[in-house]
Amino acid sequence: MRSSEQSYRELFDSVNDLVYTQDLQGRFLSLNPALARIMGYEPEELVGVKTSQLMEPKLRELFDRDYLGTLKREGNHQGTTKYIAKGGGARYIEHNSSLVTAAEGEKYISGIGRDVTERIKAQKQMEALQEQLRHAQKMEAVGTLAGGIAHDFNNILAAIMGYTEIALEEQEEGKPTQNELRGILQSTNRAKKLVQQILTFSRRADTQLKLVDVNHELLVAANLLKQALPKMIDIRLELSEEIAPVMGDPYQIEQILMNLGANSRDAMPDGGTLIIAISQQTVSGLICRACAQPFAGDYVVITVTDTGEGMKKEDLERIFEPFFTTKEVGKGTGLGLATIFGTVRSHGGHITCTSELGKGTTFTIYLPPAEGEVEDVANVEPEEAIEGGQETILLVDDEAHILDIGAQNLSRAGYEVITAPNGEAALEVFKGMRDEIALVILDLSMPGMGGHKCLQELLSLAPDLKIIVSTGYSRDGDLSETMSSGAEALLSKPFSKNEMLKTVRMVLDA
Repeated sequence: MRSSEQSYRELFDSVNDLVYTQDLQGRFLSLNPALARIMGYEPEELVGVKTSQLMEPKLRELFDRDYLGTLKREGNHQGTTKYIAKGGGARYIEHNSSLVTAAEGEKYISGIGRDVTERIKAQKQMEALQEQLRHAQKMEAVGTLAGGIAHDFNNILAAIMGYTEIALEEQEEGKPTQNELRGILQSTNRAKKLVQQILTFSRRADTQLKLVDVNHELLVAANLLKQALPKMIDIRLELSEEIAPVMGDPYQIEQILMNLGANSRDAMPDGGTLIIAISQQTVSGLICRACAQPFAGDYVVITVTDTGEGMKKEDLERIFEPFFTTKEVGKGTGLGLATIFGTVRSHGGHITCTSELGKGTTFTIYLPPAEGEVEDVANVEPEEAIEGGQETILLVDDEAHILDIGAQNLSRAGYEVITAPNGEAALEVFKGMRDEIALVILDLSMPGMGGHKCLQELLSLAPDLKIIVSTGYSRDGDLSETMSSGAEALLSKPFSKNEMLKTVRMVLDA
């Protein structure tokens, strides 16, 4: 018996699996060194300790109800449980426990377990990667949708902008409708910027970046918010003089703040405080809430804090998903924060968010600083009058109103204009007037041959031909290939008359 007990003790102490006995209250009666070791204790430190004391508080009731209850009813319990080791780290143990009756009739629990912490961590990492993949697929789908809508919408804006400019030119000075026409133009330009913002969010367009004074943009946004938000919301602005400029788009930075301000308004229906602050910090160990990637370094930091209702944890995890919203039907599209995420990403930055129910929300935006001097807008010289010419221009577009507007504007500037509704017609016209045509303005998105193919055919006929391409939307890769294969310049729809005439003259004079 002594020899048998010694053999059992040696096996109990040396086995790598976790072996234990417990009383019916879940207190350890015995445990092998392997179990004590992974928990960071000596075996004698755990004898008499209730196993649930090594768990998170929220699991302790479950231990009594599920683990002990099942053992007493059914005599066996299997599962995986999270424990907290002595040093504070999480350990996951897979166990198989059985109710045992001793020879004297006394009952106790005997079990064996296995440390599966690394396996659980790997599963969680895989789930996180799968979630990132699903998020990326959603963003790609939204981007494709946004790009398609933008093409058609930009063609509509081009018509509104073009005919309004023509009407303004024909309208006599002082007529009462002039202000209304200028209002249409202003609204069209805002719509153009909005479409560009959507394309940037969906990564279908390059952001036009320049050195930006963030203090100035915060001041502009704060003044706009004071006009837009209810007066019971107190807006506080905390600027800092020692802030580097960032490489960004001023309009988009203002839009980020306007969108966050609008969210804060909805979170404070009875009023509250909105604080917009800026600083420059060196950070480390942070995780971007939107892209789930770690980041560190020197950043210009913008924080937007409200004292509103706050968010539940499960909502906080999803706020940057396209079309996710906590607002009532009809009061939110779910694209506001997704657009902010896309804009921040296009600026090389990151965003984090903290929130607690009843205690408000804080969004923190991290933008990389840049070197250089910000251009003083007040010192920018006014644009000089744009010269026309007498050259012959072939204008190619499948939209009749764009052909009409373009032909009118070019003709008024002195040019001879020939129009074609598609690539096939453009090639026929060019073959008959090759020596007369000095420039082609070619739409890239047309049915049939399409602009990309037409460009190649035109250049094969006349390698030195000057071509300007125009588009309401094009994938960055396709556009880069088009520009590198012979196009001289790009006109992004909707473009104004002056933008077109300036580009035409620049290409012809090159």
